[in-house]
Amino acid sequence: MYPAYGFATLRESGQLFLPWFDFIPGPIDVPVRIDAGGPTSALGGLVGALLLSVLLGLALHFFVFGPLRSSPPISKIIASLGVLSYLQAIAAHHFGTRPRRVEGILPDGTIENVFGLGGNLAHDRIALGAIALGVGGVLWAYYRFTMTGLATRAADESSNGAVMLGWSPGRLASINWLISSVITGLAGVLFLDLTALSPAGYTLLIVPALGAALLANLTSPMVAAAGGIAMGMVQSAAARLAGFDWWPEAIPAQGIRSAVPLIVIVLVQISRGHLLPIRTTIVTRPQPRAPLAPRPLLTVALCALVIAWLAATSGGSSEARLVTTLIAAILMLSSVVLVGFLGQVSLANLAFAGIAAYVAVRLASDGTPSEYSIFVVDGPGLPDPLAALLGVVAATVVGLLVALPALRIRGIHLAVVTLAAAAAAAQLVFANPAVVGATAGANTPVPQPEWFGAYVGSRDLATGRSDNTAFTVLVAVFLLTSMLGVLNLRRGMSGRRMLAVRANERSAAALGIDVTGVKLLGFGISAAIAGTSGVMIAYARTVLSIQTWSPFAGITNLTLLFIGGVGSVGGVIIGAILIPAGVLSSSASEGEFLRGAVSGIAMITIAIKFPNGLASLGRPIIDWVKMRWNATDPHGNPRDRGVGDTSGQIEILPVESG
Repeated sequence: MYPAYGFATLRESGQLFLPWFDFIPGPIDVPVRIDAGGPTSALGGLVGALLLSVLLGLALHFFVFGPLRSSPPISKIIASLGVLSYLQAIAAHHFGTRPRRVEGILPDGTIENVFGLGGNLAHDRIALGAIALGVGGVLWAYYRFTMTGLATRAADESSNGAVMLGWSPGRLASINWLISSVITGLAGVLFLDLTALSPAGYTLLIVPALGAALLANLTSPMVAAAGGIAMGMVQSAAARLAGFDWWPEAIPAQGIRSAVPLIVIVLVQISRGHLLPIRTTIVTRPQPRAPLAPRPLLTVALCALVIAWLAATSGGSSEARLVTTLIAAILMLSSVVLVGFLGQVSLANLAFAGIAAYVAVRLASDGTPSEYSIFVVDGPGLPDPLAALLGVVAATVVGLLVALPALRIRGIHLAVVTLAAAAAAAQLVFANPAVVGATAGANTPVPQPEWFGAYVGSRDLATGRSDNTAFTVLVAVFLLTSMLGVLNLRRGMSGRRMLAVRANERSAAALGIDVTGVKLLGFGISAAIAGTSGVMIAYARTVLSIQTWSPFAGITNLTLLFIGGVGSVGGVIIGAILIPAGVLSSSASEGEFLRGAVSGIAMITIAIKFPNGLASLGRPIIDWVKMRWNATDPHGNPRDRGVGDTSGQIEILPVESG
């Protein structure tokens, strides 16, 4: 994505924006652009984009993934999401977020009536397929016949063996990062002829790309290139079939295009998940901590007091920001269960929330026009508590379906599946008239929610402001209930089994733990909590927009949770406070840009240096207080620990026969 913007700006103005911002305030400026003196040719733009790719590849290797070589997979995944968040924020700052059309380097024109079938084939598609096969062939030959390529494959099998043969794994990694970044930069420029350029839309091209790579078992570049071409052909054919009268309306054309990569990824990973290669790097760093709360009721009570005080001292926009923070905390709790306790990285929790929201709104609607929208939504008009419950049930069912691939795969492969599911949900669910109604893909009006005769929408009907106290209380009740449930889950047998599965699935199975059941339980609980947050999001808005459930909004939620601490309620509190439009939000666009860029940098730093998040930084202080408390009596005098004092010691008893 970023090199594609480099090509576009070089062609338009002759400027190349570097992937950072002026972070030093005052008269000293950090250079952020290189000026070529005027618009460049297509060749000059391509060279600049590839040089930018080289810079990005080396930076990612030396500053991000090189230091994470001995880290657990979750840290590497979170760091990659931090890179994504940072580059998207930088691109939005330099170039804006509006999609733009840029003339690429592929040839124009079409071949009409191909093979006499009545269809046309564009020259740029033919050229792109030929380039893909050519690059795949070159890579195949490189890794099969060159010494460096063979050494790379050997190091993938055994890094220690490569060292014994005189090869440096770090040097090999840097070479492969350069190759990968240059190829992706080239692909970014080639895609300009096919799709609009935007920070979010361009990044989602990784979903079908990973599907093609998985078809090749992550080992054959040539098969990956051919698989990518085949997937594109299937997508085009499926979209064409959707135009016939016999095609079911419940499966829209754009939805089937989005579903093809998901179907390929799921089928490949389920059928060959155990055969997919995994790096043999020895993991020496521990998993993120999931601390045990000694007094869950006290923790929840203190949170309730803080929320009550904030609600009593705020109003209008400040109370709306408080509600946004509380809802974000509920969604983060769903990730604590799945990512923090179970170790399964899911990027689809916000999609689960969207499914619950749309199902609840559809079931609660009865075709009555809303004062906020000219559109109407037909539905059975169920009571809002029942509609909300059924929405949460729907999200739970979908969460269990997404969990099925997790029974065979884990780590980065599961993250790919959930990202593909989140991308497909936008077209298969949120823009599907069969599910949402006539407003699919547009703004769907939310009927005024009432629970047991009391209006609980976010909008105060008397003042028109988004500070209805009843809604704040409802959100707080759901948050505190979810928080108490998560804390007790960690203390119970199910939570300990989740931690055992996260640490080592084979060891957990050897101890008699039902790994399949534990994974399904974790996904079900997580999806239910996420669905609850989705219903609250629906109540907080007068209309539902498809942009609300973007996969990248869910990634932002997980990003901030990891910054706080992915395995603790303290991390949820820190992450929710930092959420955009939350209690610390800024109304300035520059502030929101800095939030995204700084969040990405913080994710990378924490993944490398502080995998337990910011919440763990207070642990030394707590330990020091406990030590001082144990060393003195309530009056501050040192405790007498003489010879006869055995407090704090452990008595070892002999094992008796029988």
